[in-house]
Amino acid sequence: MYLAYPVRIDGDAGPAWGYRTVSGALHTALTDAGVEWDPSAPTALHVAPPHIFQPLPGKRNILLTMTEWDQVPPEDVAAVSRADLLLVPSQHSRTAYQWGGVRVPIRVVPLGLGEAHQAPVSPRPARPVRFLWVGQADPRKGPHLVNAAFAAAFLGQAADVELVMKTVPHAGAAAGFTGSTGRVRVIAEAYTDTELAALYRSAHVFLFPSYGEGWGMPVLEAMAAGCIVLAPSHTGLREFFDDRVGVVLPWTRERLTYGAPVSAYAVDPEFLGQACRVLVHAWRSPVTAERARWTALGQAARRRALRFTWAASARRVLEACGILDSDPRPVVETVSRQ
Repeated sequence: MYLAYPVRIDGDAGPAWGYRTVSGALHTALTDAGVEWDPSAPTALHVAPPHIFQPLPGKRNILLTMTEWDQVPPEDVAAVSRADLLLVPSQHSRTAYQWGGVRVPIRVVPLGLGEAHQAPVSPRPARPVRFLWVGQADPRKGPHLVNAAFAAAFLGQAADVELVMKTVPHAGAAAGFTGSTGRVRVIAEAYTDTELAALYRSAHVFLFPSYGEGWGMPVLEAMAAGCIVLAPSHTGLREFFDDRVGVVLPWTRERLTYGAPVSAYAVDPEFLGQACRVLVHAWRSPVTAERARWTALGQAARRRALRFTWAASARRVLEACGILDSDPRPVVETVSRQ
């Protein structure tokens, strides 16, 4: 099996930050699966958002991409339709592209967890109760909802609750974050996978009121850490998150301007705040059984999350491309630059 080393997205990846992470992890997993790298291969596997996808002339172009919305912009439909085969991480993305008019074949390839997120999890101390949000400083990820909910839930209460908001290290990353209650810490510097996994394992509750996800890696990583996850179960999150492994936040349809007007899924910050108060009460409670019930939910989340590995993702990619261990046809992987 042959692949070419990808052209990585360098520097400030902006909206393609997640694709850079996926590209690197998938590249490693494919190497571990026995892939050798040959840029002269006749098939190209691209990991890129639609707007920077550039098919290579004279090759079979396979694109791994995703969409956060139900309505795919016409320009994205046109872009992904230039691929010979489309790979997406969730049923949501496949349905959205099909509804949008994409007629090329589409295969679902779920994404995976890095090794650092599979490390053992230790019990959390009862206090302080740590809430965590992780994501890009982007309204779609709901950081403003988290901040508002936390402030409303714990204003004037004892200082045994805290909120940590971890965002990606690029210009203006921390813009829009505020320490409303004096117990909000914003982390904008770069973390290794090991450091990020440790941050998840230090938190009791993970908050993620997203408006839409192509996949939702932060939720999967928080589940792997055994956090109590509060998130909606829509778009890409439906692939692995439901009320058997977390607290599902209700949502309503909302028209959101995100580059262009889109139909999004909005979470009620009041409900989010109420759920936060319930969980803090549980961790403060002297009733061991009440804490144990939430701990069991976190354990169920971890068991489910650990089913998703990059080794399995790599295997699904090779199968989707028609390349098995006995198949000599080579593949080239490229990641377009912005």
